[in-house]
Amino acid sequence: MPAPAIEARNLTKFYGKLKAVDDVSFTVENGELFGLLGPNGAGKTTTVLMICGLLKPTSGEVYVKGLNVQRNWDKVRKLIGISFQDTMLYEKLTVEETLMFFARAYGLTYGKAKENTEKMIKIFELEAKRKILVEKLSGGLKRRLHMAASMVHDPELLLLDEPTLGLDPQARRRIWDVLEQIREYGKSILLTTHYMDEADRLCDRVAIIDHGKIIALDSPSNLKTKYGEGDKLTIMVSKNVQAVAENLSKLDFVKRVDINGKEVTIVALGGLKRLGEIVSAIQNASSSIENLSVVENTLEDVFIALTGRRLRD
Repeated sequence: MPAPAIEARNLTKFYGKLKAVDDVSFTVENGELFGLLGPNGAGKTTTVLMICGLLKPTSGEVYVKGLNVQRNWDKVRKLIGISFQDTMLYEKLTVEETLMFFARAYGLTYGKAKENTEKMIKIFELEAKRKILVEKLSGGLKRRLHMAASMVHDPELLLLDEPTLGLDPQARRRIWDVLEQIREYGKSILLTTHYMDEADRLCDRVAIIDHGKIIALDSPSNLKTKYGEGDKLTIMVSKNVQAVAENLSKLDFVKRVDINGKEVTIVALGGLKRLGEIVSAIQNASSSIENLSVVENTLEDVFIALTGRRLRD
C-alpha cells in the first residue's frame, strides 16, 4: 500500500512561550485536496512550514510519501511544490522566463524545463501573457504564475498557503478552476484558507484549526451535517399545516419547527440529505409541497458551533 502524501504526527511548535501549533495530527491521502481552515493566527502557515521542512517542529514528526521530512529533506524537496501568500517573483522577467528559471533551478534539463514550462502555461492559461514582464501582471495573474512556478518541476504534492488571499471574486474563482483542473492530474494538494466557501467548494476533507489545535476533521458535507444550527427549509404546503408540523417535529434530526400561515419552517441537521423523509412526513399528513426554499448550513455555522464565535472575529 503506497504511503500517504502527508502524515503529520503530533506536531507541536513553540515560539518562545507561545504554542503556535498544539499536537496536530492528520493524514492527506494521495490525490486528495485537503484543507486547513481557520482564522488568521490559528497555526495554519506554521503547520505548512513544518510540513515542507522550512521550520523544525518543537516536537512531532512529518512524513511526505513515507519520508521523514527532517531526515530526508533533499529527497522530499523534489516531491513538493510550495506557493506562499506573498508571491516572490522576479519583476523584470517575463512569464515564460520565470517558469524556465524555476524549472532549471529545480535541476531540470533545458529540454524538460521547456516542456514543463509549456505545460504550465497551458494549464494556468498564461499563453497571452508569456512575453509580459511580471511587474506588469495583475495580482491574480501573479498568483497564478507563482502557483505555476511551484509546479513546474512536476511535484507529487502541492502546498498552497492562502492561495486566493486578497484577490477579487473573479480572480478567486479562476484560481479555483485551476485547482480543480490540477486535481484531475492526480496531484495531492494541501491548502490553507480562512474562506469558508473556498474550503466547501474545493476540499475533499477539511481540518478546522483554532488556537493551534485541530477541533474537527471531516468532509465539508459531513461537518455541516454534524455541527451547527442546521439547514433551514421553508415549506409551503397545500393543507393540514398543523398536522404537517406535528409530523415533522417527530423526525429525530429536526431541531425546530415554526408555522406561518401555510408555511412550515424547519431547522434540521443534514436536512437536505433527508428530503425523502421530510416529504414522507408531509404526505403522511395528507398534504403536499407547493413551494420549497432552502438556506443550507455553512462551514461558518460549523465554526460558530465549535468555538462560539465567527471565523473572522
